[in-house]
Amino acid sequence: MTDPQDDATPAEPGDEDHESRLHRLERTVHDHLVAAEVAMEEAAGYGEVTAAVKGAEAAVEPDTELGDAEEDSTPRR
Repeated sequence: MTDPQDDATPAEPGDEDHESRLHRLERTVHDHLVAAEVAMEEAAGYGEVTAAVKGAEAAVEPDTELGDAEEDSTPRR
């Protein structure tokens, strides 16, 4: 069985690719900001400087706070 989206042709060749890249960028930026927020909340008890440093570190590498997307997609038993 094929995916209905596979059969659809975009109105203009570049639009679908642009939209896809835009959505990927939005998800990436969102993940980085959420990771920074989580790290800053966890480090808040250690002081403002530590919270800011941990937030910046997590914004650069969000997997440290949010986990890997592949880990989340595996079914748990």
